[in-house]
Amino acid sequence: QYYAIAHDAKSVWIGTERGLVRMDRKSRTFRSYGQFDGISGERVTALLPVKNNLIIGTDRGVSVFDIRRDSIYDANTDIMLPRVIYDFAQGDSIIYAATDIGVFSLVWGGSEWRRLLLDSPHLRSGVYQIQVVDSLLYTVGEDGVVVVDLKSWESTTFDRNTVFKNADLT
Repeated sequence: QYYAIAHDAKSVWIGTERGLVRMDRKSRTFRSYGQFDGISGERVTALLPVKNNLIIGTDRGVSVFDIRRDSIYDANTDIMLPRVIYDFAQGDSIIYAATDIGVFSLVWGGSEWRRLLLDSPHLRSGVYQIQVVDSLLYTVGEDGVVVVDLKSWESTTFDRNTVFKNADLT
């Protein structure tokens, strides 16, 4: 089963039930990576290329593939190791991770994941997709859509009871 796909200049990366697959775009050859290669979990559920790295989300936290060194290392703190990672987004120099208990952030180059604890209770359960657009973080999860202003940290929630003006739902 396949969960994620991403690409960079040289490779296409595929997240699977049993690890990571790398397809060389030029030669069309494949190579697989798993827990024995340093990936923190078995199921690869999210991928994000950043500079010369690939951020790997799994069913047991986060790993980073250093493409230049062709090596994988663990990028978890105690709070991230038991997390299921569903998606990543990048905003300026911060990586955001959508997880089974909300959104976490990591300053690129840092080592400490921090949980986004806002006034919104909607970011404390499963968040499955995230995107950063300008200074807004869009999240899609169990409780609806939450939009977080990354400058003011104010959030707006659109749940199943939200009525959108001028929306033709027929």
